[in-house]
Amino acid sequence: MPLLTREFNSGMYSVQLYYVAKVISLIPGLIIEPVLFTGILFWISGLLNGLIPLGQCLCVVFLTIHVSTACGLFFSSVFEEPTIAMAYLVPFDYLLMITMGSFIKLSSLPVYIQWIKYLSWLLHSTEALTIIQWHDVQNISCSTNESDYPCITDGAHVLQQYDFAEDDIYKNICIMILLYLIFNILGLIFLFRKLNK
Repeated sequence: MPLLTREFNSGMYSVQLYYVAKVISLIPGLIIEPVLFTGILFWISGLLNGLIPLGQCLCVVFLTIHVSTACGLFFSSVFEEPTIAMAYLVPFDYLLMITMGSFIKLSSLPVYIQWIKYLSWLLHSTEALTIIQWHDVQNISCSTNESDYPCITDGAHVLQQYDFAEDDIYKNICIMILLYLIFNILGLIFLFRKLNK
């Protein structure tokens, strides 16, 4: 920040140019890491084979990591000290994780926190990845006879178990793109305000 402040005050470049350059400079790392992670995960865990499911998963993982980074840039722009930013970011992340659908059934969320799920790119990412993996699965063999554990017979039942809808995949992708744009615009606005104090 001190270097940016000095160069901004001397008129070397605008805040917009700095912010866009910062976002662009992050892109190579935000591409290499998800490709390695997703490729290894596909190979180890035996997820759906083929280039189409891999490409779909990579698209969702790219969006997830870009939205997360945009959120980090936003929090960095809002707060002066990294420790204060982290103090607010951690509870925010916990709220997003609670509402992502893996730990609690979405329909059972209390009314006063249901709105948070719309901000949770973790929910949109989890739902999209789950749909990609399970939407074409027609048969799941089930050997349990216990009444406590339901027998899930196909991919549609898996999605239903988590309150996910197959038709929501494009909605999830659009919402993640929108969140990416919103976090970056807010990050730019707060950085501009911080430098013009």
